[in-house]
Amino acid sequence: MQVLISGADFGIFVLGRTILKQYPKAKIKFFFKKISKEKESIKESDFRERGIKEILSEITRFGRIGVFLDRKNLEAKTFFQKQIVESDQTKYLNDYNPKDTRRAEKKPNITLFDTQLLRDFANEGLADSVEFRRLTRKFIRNAKNAGCDTIFFPEAIFGEKKTQQILQQIAGTQMKVVTLKDFFPIPKIDSTKREIKICWQEESKEFLKKRAEKILETKLGKEVLGN
Repeated sequence: MQVLISGADFGIFVLGRTILKQYPKAKIKFFFKKISKEKESIKESDFRERGIKEILSEITRFGRIGVFLDRKNLEAKTFFQKQIVESDQTKYLNDYNPKDTRRAEKKPNITLFDTQLLRDFANEGLADSVEFRRLTRKFIRNAKNAGCDTIFFPEAIFGEKKTQQILQQIAGTQMKVVTLKDFFPIPKIDSTKREIKICWQEESKEFLKKRAEKILETKLGKEVLGN
């Protein structure tokens, strides 16, 4: 079985790494900024609502959740605006199971927060920079002021191991940081030999290979990259 993953940025490799940790010999084909013709291709958008539901049912303490999205990610913002803000969040009442029932909100309180440049920094591999940390503190402060107990980054690139660790460090011990990777249902894979292919466009071949190797935590041969 070959797993197909498509997306607009390096977040596709975060999902790929999640698979390889459980199935080191998996066969994965990535579509980087390139449309997959295969209907069964995995995309970030497939797990957004799953993430919200699992946060409400298994993670949140008080029902106050912050969702952080890049301001230019209009497709994702439209989804969350419709699903959360316009629905008055009542559609999620059946999923709502806060850990601290005595102090929790009577119904979910989910707030959308715009970010700027954080996704760009994370994609460029600069999450460990002073600039990224400074910007992150600025945006996370808004969630702290809103009393959020859980922060959700539904853009997959934030699930890169070091990046998520930094986000959690900045958020502190009173808030839980979760990313799309945490809600990714890994498909069952039956394969005896690892095979990785990357179809791509609109990116430097050298940088694409470098970032893919870093995120996947594996060396890639030249034959991996194709069009």
